[in-house]
Amino acid sequence: MDTPADIPTEKRALRQRMRAVRRAIGAAERRDAAEAIAERALALPEFDGAAAVLVYAALPDEADPSVLEAALRSRGVRIALPRVIGPRTLALHWVDDPAMPEPGVYGIREPGAAVAEAARAELSAVVAPGLAFDMQ
Repeated sequence: MDTPADIPTEKRALRQRMRAVRRAIGAAERRDAAEAIAERALALPEFDGAAAVLVYAALPDEADPSVLEAALRSRGVRIALPRVIGPRTLALHWVDDPAMPEPGVYGIREPGAAVAEAARAELSAVVAPGLAFDMQ
């Protein structure tokens, strides 16, 4: 049985393995996955009638949420993106023009500080990346 001290070590090892798996996914498979993710997400009740959704800007080896973002925009959903404002601290900003965000901290596209902030209470749903999941 794992001791509490073993858990961070195991999590770190699992993250390293999953990052390697994610990096090995080819561009075509990644595009197909982004389309499948968008299709499944749009079928969720949380997106039915959503007014505003927070999405993320993908790192090069993450699933690209731009397919989902475009579909949501076509439904009239307002899109927000996070902006890094400090260590482990984000601000949420509306992104009315999909071409507006530019590379920010860590090279991830994000809105500028002058862009209107979005309040969490205004969001209908949040789309966040994940690396590995279990059944719980």
